[in-house]
Amino acid sequence: MKILIVGGAGFIGSFLASQLAKRHSLVILDRHKPQDKRFPFLVGDYGDNKILKRALDKIEVVYHLAWSSTPASRLSWSEEVKQNVSPSRRLIDAAKNSAVKQFVFLSSAGTVYGKAKPPFKERQKPKPINNYGRAKLAVEQYLKGRAEKKFKATALRATNAIGLGQKLRQGQGVVPAMITAAKQNKTFRLYGESRKDYIAVEDLVAALIKAREQKTIFEIFNVGSGEVLSILDIICLLEKVTQQPLRVKKIPPVLYDNPYVQVDIAKIKKALGWRSRFSVKKSLSQLFQKELRS
Repeated sequence: MKILIVGGAGFIGSFLASQLAKRHSLVILDRHKPQDKRFPFLVGDYGDNKILKRALDKIEVVYHLAWSSTPASRLSWSEEVKQNVSPSRRLIDAAKNSAVKQFVFLSSAGTVYGKAKPPFKERQKPKPINNYGRAKLAVEQYLKGRAEKKFKATALRATNAIGLGQKLRQGQGVVPAMITAAKQNKTFRLYGESRKDYIAVEDLVAALIKAREQKTIFEIFNVGSGEVLSILDIICLLEKVTQQPLRVKKIPPVLYDNPYVQVDIAKIKKALGWRSRFSVKKSLSQLFQKELRS
């Protein structure tokens, strides 16, 4: 099978590529060159029709992992549409008009469900609290409208992925921010005491691969570990590795963040036989050890 990974040079995409390459032929499309040069890759914008024509040649499955913003970016709705929603729609249309048989979109649990009552279930009405979540939901809805028997579509509403190889970029989540503060001996700014489901990248990638076994035309699946950790829990794990306290400054929570994220993963377990197999605490400890003792 020939598979296209859009956003394949990123943290999750790189891990997905390494797993899929064991059995399939891959093409990577990203705005950045992948570190792993084993696979054919195209550097460019996935909303560019000329690039898409080359990228989709003889492709049977598309994984759409690319996104140019984060919740912390706080882009306006018009910018989210310009940077993410419109390019995603062009990608979906181009894939459907080619030989693609299935399209898998990596969505977001916490930002799409937003103010919905946890634990979040797929049948609940989403209540996004930021434009990032609204944009993800808009792409889900467009994908659903384009799905048909010859073009199956899947949206995975995932929680925050954790694992070795994670990019420590500003705005990429609380764990990278915490590691950066510890490495630079700076104060970690704690915006409220949130509690969230995190997932090991190995488990998330396994769910992405399992999505190909979907029988129906369109499905939405929650993907999480089922293990909810508070920020204080994560700080304790980090302090065990460093053997010294992390300097913390408590700040009122930000309005664009969802303070409590818990997903119900019964649907994906039943439909695809997927299970969370990796300990999030162990994954966090391994990440801390690698980044803070290197």
